[in-house]
Amino acid sequence: MGPGPERREREGPGDGRLRCPRERILDILDADARIPYVEKLGPWYYNFWRDAKNPRGLWRRTTLEEYRKEHPAWETVIDLDALGAAEKENWVWHGADCLKPSTSGVFCRSRAAGPTPASSASSISSRRPS
Repeated sequence: MGPGPERREREGPGDGRLRCPRERILDILDADARIPYVEKLGPWYYNFWRDAKNPRGLWRRTTLEEYRKEHPAWETVIDLDALGAAEKENWVWHGADCLKPSTSGVFCRSRAAGPTPASSASSISSRRPS
């Protein structure tokens, strides 16, 4: 058996390739070079996005035309960090469902973090003023 991870870490090159796996994973998850995964709900393409600036996440949407661009313009639907700050609560994203068959609204699921989380849900209209 070879040396343990601690020894390999100490003996590794100084270029950071063998940094702590947790740090490497966080760097990857916070990178701007990720491709946003989208879900089509009605005419919109929705994405839940977390990065270093938005650790709780943004639920956002765009059009297909915008999504195809190198740097699409996103409209924020819910900013969990801002919502948590305003409500003094630690909200955790749990997804969203389109109200069918009309797709005129979206039902969002979130909950407060902690040992006995309180549930919350809200309905958001997919129609916004232009």
